[in-house]
Amino acid sequence: MLLVWTGTGRAQLPPLAELSSQYVPESEVPDSNGVHAQVASYDAALNIPIALGARTFLIPGAQYHADSVSYSHAPPGFVELSVLHSLDFPVLLAHVLSERWSLAFRVWPGIAGDFHEFDSSVFRLGGLAMANWRPSERLALGAGALASYGFGELLPLPLIYADWKPATWFRVEASLPFFATAIARVGDRLEFGLQGDVNGNEYAIRQTEIRDRYPCAASESDDPSTSTDETRSDPDNCVDHLAYSVIAAGATARIRIVSTLWLTTFFGRTAFRRYELKNPDGGGLTGGKVDLPNEFVLRAGLVFRVPMPGEPGS
Repeated sequence: MLLVWTGTGRAQLPPLAELSSQYVPESEVPDSNGVHAQVASYDAALNIPIALGARTFLIPGAQYHADSVSYSHAPPGFVELSVLHSLDFPVLLAHVLSERWSLAFRVWPGIAGDFHEFDSSVFRLGGLAMANWRPSERLALGAGALASYGFGELLPLPLIYADWKPATWFRVEASLPFFATAIARVGDRLEFGLQGDVNGNEYAIRQTEIRDRYPCAASESDDPSTSTDETRSDPDNCVDHLAYSVIAAGATARIRIVSTLWLTTFFGRTAFRRYELKNPDGGGLTGGKVDLPNEFVLRAGLVFRVPMPGEPGS
């Protein structure tokens, strides 16, 4: 049934299945007395297209993401963060209005945190609405808006999409503010080009090593060497959740293994990396916003794509 979709209806379709990992080398955390951190990320996604009619499709799915942080040169008493997880269940509803127009609506409820404990704040919700227009066989344009809600904060953003194919072997695609690519194709097995993307997440922190000690909880005794009174908790500086964001750009290559199963690689460098520790009210902690050093990024994955016209497996 997917083969009857117009090019406009196919814009923004998620992959049928995906597995990937990302490696960022170790770097020193600023203002940490020499602590070094290394971040490895892992992703898995599964989507199931369901035809509700000749022009309407429902695509429920599941997406898992993990950020694993390892430390070195940490002083005694340093609390290391556990693996941070997010699990979302997106549902995409797409409706083709005509050969030139289509609509897409997507919601994604989920949870995010270190998964040590679960409470209402680990739940989050996002949604988007988008209209796509295809003025020609070589160009598709889209516009809409999205909003995400988590940890008591609502974040609305505009969304702009463009897919331009000036030649059969070259394609430029962008979904702002998330990614932009320029890809050349050689035969039916190799794609290569440039890619830039923005990634980020927020995680609830529920580790007992953090929640049961000052400033989240009162200490049994006060440290006379500090100006604060540790026998009283300080909710304004208690770590409730962590926000992590990365902007990266570099070269990408994709190799078709069989049918529409592709091996994807990316090698580039971050242009921006930041984590911010926030209290239960969403406010930043004193000294909790840290810009991390930029490093090289290596990604690799397997993607089972929706077959497009002219591709093997379509």
